[in-house]
Amino acid sequence: MPKLLRTLWHDQHGVVQAAEMVLIATVVLLGVMVGMASWRDGINNEMADVAQALDDFDQSYTVAPLVFVLPGPGGGLTITIGPFGFLDTDDFCDNGGTTTEHCITIHPITASPDGEDDA
Repeated sequence: MPKLLRTLWHDQHGVVQAAEMVLIATVVLLGVMVGMASWRDGINNEMADVAQALDDFDQSYTVAPLVFVLPGPGGGLTITIGPFGFLDTDDFCDNGGTTTEHCITIHPITASPDGEDDA
């Protein structure tokens, strides 16, 4: 048994291949770590963009009143329903806040007196 252990201890076969495999595994591991860090940063940036878009979204709305005129004797009947809507509290995007570069602004198209659209 001591002779077998001594033979194994002094055996040099496969040393070069083992060292090459360790070197290749190290390079691959470093590349995977860098790739996963870049992947993580990209996902974080995308999630931050989504969060900013949701934060800039204004959910207030109003619907004009609906007026129904039913003809009939004595002038008919007029029914008015509404107005309806939801108005949220003012945030930094409402009323021309100081950081409007991240706000979504919708400008209605108005007609000029000559009938041309002012767009």
